[in-house]
Amino acid sequence: MKLRSDFSHSTWACIHFVPWQDLAENQETPLKPGFCLCETRLDSVESEVELLSRIATAMSFPSYFRPNWNSLDECLADLEWLPADGYILVLHNADAFWRNNLQIAGLLLECWLTAAELWGKEDVPFHLVFALESKRSHEDRG
Repeated sequence: MKLRSDFSHSTWACIHFVPWQDLAENQETPLKPGFCLCETRLDSVESEVELLSRIATAMSFPSYFRPNWNSLDECLADLEWLPADGYILVLHNADAFWRNNLQIAGLLLECWLTAAELWGKEDVPFHLVFALESKRSHEDRG
């Protein structure tokens, strides 16, 4: 299954797991005008503070952000400082993160889905992409 480059719709399917090769192949497809693409790497993330700090940097969270789940919920639901017609956050090198931080990953999904539901009511696309970097993850997909 190839990543569809059309993130222009608000949909319940807002969390994606994609081999990095598929992302690289789709880089030629331009991002829809008015969309915000944020990216960060999950290399060596071993705590929720590290994860939340990387997301905050990637999405240019305001200075009042604190690396905790309540603050993430608040910032994802607002994004007033980052106005856009749609949002895509790509988290590169997600393989090791998922293997080593399953509980933290689950909390991130919960926060993202809550925000995506809010944005969906305004018909604003809100997507989270986990880019799987390892060759093994690509081979496991068949």
